[in-house]
Amino acid sequence: MTYTYQCEKCEHVWDASFSMADRDLPLSQPCVQCKQECCVKRIISFAPSLTSESAQTLQQRAGSGWNDVLTKIKSKSGRYCTIQTR
Repeated sequence: MTYTYQCEKCEHVWDASFSMADRDLPLSQPCVQCKQECCVKRIISFAPSLTSESAQTLQQRAGSGWNDVLTKIKSKSGRYCTIQTR
């Protein structure tokens, strides 16, 4: 599977393919851009739409309620949850 990672220091975002068992490996490695350690996190991203029905992103099609759903998940997930809402 492809996962999206972001550096908390330089904010560089990149995708990498790993098995589900290995998806956390980059979290213990330095950032691929700035080489800082202990600053990589895995982020939730939307897959690109493969249909040509509209130019909207999946997030736009999900509607304004999507952030409400994520906020509810985050509130129930405990203090170590890393879900970011806008």
